[in-house]
Amino acid sequence: MTFGLVGGLAIGLVGGIVAALHRWLFSPVDIVCALSPRASLRTDRTTAIAQGLIVSLFGSLATFLPFLALQEQESSLGGQVSALVWPLVGSLAIALSAWGWFLTARLWLCGTGKLPWHLMTFLKESHRRGVLRQEGAVYQFRHARVQTQLAAAYEQQASDTT
Repeated sequence: MTFGLVGGLAIGLVGGIVAALHRWLFSPVDIVCALSPRASLRTDRTTAIAQGLIVSLFGSLATFLPFLALQEQESSLGGQVSALVWPLVGSLAIALSAWGWFLTARLWLCGTGKLPWHLMTFLKESHRRGVLRQEGAVYQFRHARVQTQLAAAYEQQASDTT
């Protein structure tokens, strides 16, 4: 009976805090009003890491506090196991964010030699040289012909390897 009351209150309190923080942190980013692609990427990275830390911390607290309040040997072990699972869930939250997917794709493409390791520097230099234009927080090809030619070269290279 005590575990149900304490557990329900702890999970409800922590769940409410997490829901409020999620609503506050994860409003959509307006890419038109963003200062630069680098600033937009930095903001998304900060948000993803904050999300992962919040999920880890509050999830661990929500599962560990009820067990700690009871101070029973069996309950304490269950609380410790639950508290150890939440950091993994927080890491998964980071990995499944937009920044996590970007980081994964970037590491893969840089590792296979299809992108330069200093991607943002490369994009900024391409913008400075006039190949790309900046629209808010995104870079775009200045000329559609450049994009078409690069796509055709990529398709030719892909067909040669198969």
